[in-house]
Amino acid sequence: MEKLLMYAAMSKDPVMLFYIDRFGKVTQRIIKVESIDEKYIKAYCFLRKQRRTFIIQNILAIEFIRKPFFVKFPDVEKDK
Repeated sequence: MEKLLMYAAMSKDPVMLFYIDRFGKVTQRIIKVESIDEKYIKAYCFLRKQRRTFIIQNILAIEFIRKPFFVKFPDVEKDK
């Protein structure tokens, strides 16, 4: 999991996080990792719309969010 978090921080790609909050409730968050240390992640939380600190030990799962991509086809009519 640490390698995934480090990659998320380096790539600046958002990730989906399943996390146990301070009340013991499992929450799902989409975050953009800003920094990591031994115990904590500092990240922008899209749910709360602010910078938050997450305890690494409380992370249950991480999933990268796939970015949609678009293929631009050449305009065939212009070539005629």
